[in-house]
Amino acid sequence: MIETVRIMPKKESAKLNTLRATRFRQSTISRVKQNRLRLKKNTDATRRIQGKAHAPINFTGQLLEQMKVARPDADKNVEAGYLVNDRSRPSGSKLSYYQIAILQHTGYRIPLTGPNGEKVRAWLSQFGIYPRASRQFLIVSPRPFLYRSMKDYEQGTLDDQVINKFMKEKWTKL
Repeated sequence: MIETVRIMPKKESAKLNTLRATRFRQSTISRVKQNRLRLKKNTDATRRIQGKAHAPINFTGQLLEQMKVARPDADKNVEAGYLVNDRSRPSGSKLSYYQIAILQHTGYRIPLTGPNGEKVRAWLSQFGIYPRASRQFLIVSPRPFLYRSMKDYEQGTLDDQVINKFMKEKWTKL
C-alpha cells in the first residue's frame, strides 16, 4: 500500500497562492504603467480627447488599482486580477470599473448615426474630430491587458521566484 504525503497543508498552499496572485497583480500594474504589454496604441482621436499622449489602459480612472486578489473560498483557490462587480466608478464616469474592464477587454463600437450618433458627433467636434458622414461607428479596439500580462508573467520567472522564496522560507523554519 502506498501512503500519500501532504507536501503542504491547505493553509500554507492558500498562502502561497495568495502571494503568487499578489505578485501577478503588482506585475500587471507595473507592466501597464511602463507600457510593456504591447497593447494597440491609442488613436490620435483619443490623444486629442484626453489632452495628452499616454500608454493604453494607463488613463482609465484607477482601473488598475481596483484589481483585487481574492480568495473566494477557504480552500487554496485564489483569483488574481479580480474586479469586483460593484457600482464603484471613477469620478465623472457613468461606467463602473467593472464595466470599463470588460470594455477594455472586448473593445466596443460607438454609434455615429441616429439621435445618439448626432450627440457623439457634436461632442467629438469640440476636439476637432469630424468623422466622415458615411461612417456609422467609431471602433475602440480591445486591449486585453490581463491576458497579455498573464502570458508575460507565465513566460517570465516571476512566479518561480515567488514559489522558490516561499518554499525556502518554509523549509528553513522546519
